[in-house]
Amino acid sequence: MSSDTVAKVYAQALFEACSSAGNVTEAWQELGFLADVWKDQKSFRLFVDNPSIDKCDKQELINKVFKDLEQELVKSFLGVLVKKGRIGHMPEIVKAFENLVNEQSGVQLASLESAVALEVGSKDELITKLSKRFDKKIVLQETINPALLGGFIVRVGDTVIDGSVKRNVLELAHALGGTRSIENVWENS
Repeated sequence: MSSDTVAKVYAQALFEACSSAGNVTEAWQELGFLADVWKDQKSFRLFVDNPSIDKCDKQELINKVFKDLEQELVKSFLGVLVKKGRIGHMPEIVKAFENLVNEQSGVQLASLESAVALEVGSKDELITKLSKRFDKKIVLQETINPALLGGFIVRVGDTVIDGSVKRNVLELAHALGGTRSIENVWENS
């Protein structure tokens, strides 16, 4: 099973359990804390994801590190992940859970990759247009990528809107019969 599939299955199971218990928001907050620990504590991550370390030792460490978690479902969930050898999928599971929370609340994450930061007015206009197109509240995550040369790329779910200068130059080079990469186009001009 792919990592993405594993994450979706486990996230869905936790989400359904939390929905039934009426504590999706609280569980989401604790999962955010777990994700931060996972990201920031390399030694912890390496220990609990090491297949040669006994599962009981992993569970003992997890119980100590996360003893202050209030959501019993989240604590139990961590135990299941350790028992099943799936704790290494934690970042993907948290992301999949986030997607389920967003879907439930009518929110759609979108990523904006641009050569330079968009002005607030332009960003607001883009969010408004994307909200209308996808009929959801859009939460935009921005990254700057000077290699785009200009323009932007927006990703919303499986939809990609590529309005970058880089793509336009590549299309032009291809239309002119060239197969050169963008780097070659710029180097030879």
